[in-house]
Amino acid sequence: MAKQSVDPLGAWMASSGTMIAAEVDSRREAICAMVSDQIMARYPMLCYDPTRPDASGFQQTMIRGTPQRIHELIQVVLGLQSLGSLNEEYRWSWGLLPRYGVTSDHLLSFMRIYFDAVRDKLKLSSEDRAGLDLLEQAITQRIAEITAK
Repeated sequence: MAKQSVDPLGAWMASSGTMIAAEVDSRREAICAMVSDQIMARYPMLCYDPTRPDASGFQQTMIRGTPQRIHELIQVVLGLQSLGSLNEEYRWSWGLLPRYGVTSDHLLSFMRIYFDAVRDKLKLSSEDRAGLDLLEQAITQRIAEITAK
């Protein structure tokens, strides 16, 4: 009988996804504030269009909304224990975000910043840290694939 291979990410999400989602959600404000601050510090001109009458307000809305959207996506991924929801979200956003100067590298960086903030704000076991690392790798790979098209 052939041995079935075990998907380590799928196994981790099945055993810990709901619990990690709840922990991440409980720290939502702190995580999202940290991510927003880091995005603004790294990319101070991103989404800034001086020809808009609301240039600064628009930029702040975009930058503050980014970690919130990522957070919601991670909640869905962990809750459904599936990366499938990412496909449509990133295909849709990839058709829109480049108009505002957002590149594939930005999207990948935002996701890395988000996961760094999660690791910073939560006390994770080594198993959950490894699972979170696998999740980050899988998501960034998916983003890279979608934005390469």
